[in-house]
Amino acid sequence: MQLDIDPDVAGVFKKILRCAGFVPENNVWSPADGVNGDVVVRLFGPTTTKGGFNPLFKFEGFTPRQLSTHKLSKTSVSKLTNPLIVTDSIIYQTADAELGPDSRDTTVAHLMKPAWLLRKEIVAKWATTLATDPGSRNTTKPDWRVKGLASVMTKRTFTITVKDYVPRVEGSPATERTSVLVEFQVQGRFRGEPGNSHMRILYPSVV
Repeated sequence: MQLDIDPDVAGVFKKILRCAGFVPENNVWSPADGVNGDVVVRLFGPTTTKGGFNPLFKFEGFTPRQLSTHKLSKTSVSKLTNPLIVTDSIIYQTADAELGPDSRDTTVAHLMKPAWLLRKEIVAKWATTLATDPGSRNTTKPDWRVKGLASVMTKRTFTITVKDYVPRVEGSPATERTSVLVEFQVQGRFRGEPGNSHMRILYPSVV
């Protein structure tokens, strides 16, 4: 992933990299103590917005049409389809069924958690549903409504190259810019149709 930013912004970005635990060597920033997932997570944060968006993780669900016509829809704990795109009202209506007591806080009143947090926790639960197949090679089998999951492999090589350059317009130097190149590895799992099946590994070579 590569983008261009203003040199002044790049100066702030470098300070953020250093605070997170990255160190530079010839314009290339890497985790200070080698491949360290904590450093990468500290830089981006597990959720950077109140919407619960995790920049290091991607979730994809099947469409409501695909789920509503599937035989498992009759036995599903709720009619929830994709937690990330449905309305807040649907999240509140289905949270108790999906999360049980975890849908509410620990106060005496046991009020329901905010919608953004419920979305995050439902997605996390769907992604890590325990497998039921004895002797399976995989330890988890995501919820039957999950189409695909992908995540940045934070404990593998993760580098950020920050380099100043001067673009040219018709051969003449223009304003200064800074190029930021982020290099990382991703692993994903997917299934072709809804169901209680194990998901296929997208990149077996990096398992």
